[in-house]
Amino acid sequence: MSDRVTDQAGIDKFGYTWGDARHHAQNTLNASAKDAATFVEDLSAVLGLEPYQIVQATPTDFVDLKNRIAEQ
Repeated sequence: MSDRVTDQAGIDKFGYTWGDARHHAQNTLNASAKDAATFVEDLSAVLGLEPYQIVQATPTDFVDLKNRIAEQ
C-alpha cells in the first residue's frame, strides 16, 4: 500500500477523484504524468487540498499554490 494520500481510492463530496485532480493538473500545466502526480500530492499533503479544489484551479491558481508550497 502506498503512503501517498493521492493514491487512495474514493470520490470527494463533489464527485471528483485524485485521478481527476492529476489529469487536470497535467493538462493545465502541460506537465508529465509524474510531475502532475507529485504536484497534486504536494497540494494535498502540504496545503490540505481536496480533489474538487484542484480540479477548479486555473493556471494562475496553480502558480499561486506552487508559491504557497515553496513557502512552507
